[in-house]
Amino acid sequence: MTPNANIIVIGAGLAGIAASLRLARLGLPVRLLETRKRLGGRASSFTDPTTDVVLDQCQHAVMPACTHILDLYQQLGLHDVIEWHHRVHFTTEHNTVDTISPAPLPAPLHLAPSFLAMRGLSLRDKLAIAYAMTRILTLGKAGRERHRGRTIAQLLDDWGQPRTARRRFWDVTITSACNDQPENVDAPLALKVFQEGFLATSKALGVGLPRIPLVELYQPLEQELSNAGGSLELGTSVTRITHEGGRVTGVVTADGQHRPATHVITTVPPDRLHKLVDANLIARDQRLANLDRWTFAPIVAVHLFYELTDPPLMRLPHLVTPDRPFDWIFNKGVTTLPPDAPIDHQGPVQHAHLLTSGAHKAVLEHPKNVLKLAKTELFRAVNSVERSFNDPKPSFLHGRVIKEKVATFSPSPELMSARPAASGDLKGLYISGDWTDTGWPATMEGAVRAGHAALCAVATDLNFDPPPLPGDMPAEGISRWFL
Repeated sequence: MTPNANIIVIGAGLAGIAASLRLARLGLPVRLLETRKRLGGRASSFTDPTTDVVLDQCQHAVMPACTHILDLYQQLGLHDVIEWHHRVHFTTEHNTVDTISPAPLPAPLHLAPSFLAMRGLSLRDKLAIAYAMTRILTLGKAGRERHRGRTIAQLLDDWGQPRTARRRFWDVTITSACNDQPENVDAPLALKVFQEGFLATSKALGVGLPRIPLVELYQPLEQELSNAGGSLELGTSVTRITHEGGRVTGVVTADGQHRPATHVITTVPPDRLHKLVDANLIARDQRLANLDRWTFAPIVAVHLFYELTDPPLMRLPHLVTPDRPFDWIFNKGVTTLPPDAPIDHQGPVQHAHLLTSGAHKAVLEHPKNVLKLAKTELFRAVNSVERSFNDPKPSFLHGRVIKEKVATFSPSPELMSARPAASGDLKGLYISGDWTDTGWPATMEGAVRAGHAALCAVATDLNFDPPPLPGDMPAEGISRWFL
């Protein structure tokens, strides 16, 4: 029997999608309200006006350890949507490519052969990194908390990591995983990434890329909500959360309409949430006390299109580019432009995508300068490791620069302690989103885990048994003694 519940979810990013889908599966009607005209939040897509090609805002990748986002895809009926690459390719300053891949050895030794073969690292770098990885492993999960209040950069300095090891390995890995520079990243958060993503099991390493535009991943959601008596309302902006007597009473939308609700899940970022709550609500709920103090890390991405050549511009699926202006270069393959595309070109084109996180300087640059730099960096990388001087140079057709100034929260030690729980003092108000207390960085996985946390809180308050959710990947081999 469905209880007398009136549930509103604010925001149709991954947290809102995850919470709404699972609540609908419990038979609960959910109204999902989203300001934009599309699903997915920052993990979504748009149609490029110059090429008529659907582009992702930024390339979002998953790892096998991202068990909750992979479960969400399964729940949406997407059984073969991820293309997996279990070999991760790093460029070096010697114009070569180093490849990290798991070997058939017990964890954490599974990465040792490819790590020792890396030409981009000196023997001194390798010994230092191996020492630090040993420290990270033997800390265990509980030991991470001993470094609460410190940044991972401070910890690496304590462990004597050479500057070259920082530039060629640590910095790009930490920035890619945690979305900001090591000097701004909470040490326990980064330690968790290395323990679970590198050391725990050989099954955890890999790069998973969606085979279709991100926005297409979420299409089954509307029917799921409708089946449970709920609805999806795109283009609907919430301006205020209402409350009375210590309990949430609903929301007000931009058209001035009050929409009653017994349970409200907000998945918007902290700066947006701060605009939805009044002083009385902030005074009632400690989770809302510091919403105006959050700081953010930007992401800059560039889509590049070139004429198709033989051989192609890129052969490898991706390149990690340490100590360069962009962290990753993704090979998006060959795209055929629509016949009526505004761009003056017919036929297939090559598509590359460059991305950098924690881009505090790049986000201030003029888009023309960012585009010029991206073109230079792309050819520097592919010419040095994939192409010969005899290969034809493809003609540049089009570029699209994307700047997300407040892409994710900056995971500093100060902010990590301020991440709110799903439930709090105000009855019926549940806070979700990748910035909340998930224990994960602000990633797609973190967002889905936040949505699942809100789902469980609502289900419990309604006397439902929360649905079974995936656990973390178990440690194997030697690593299970520590993790």
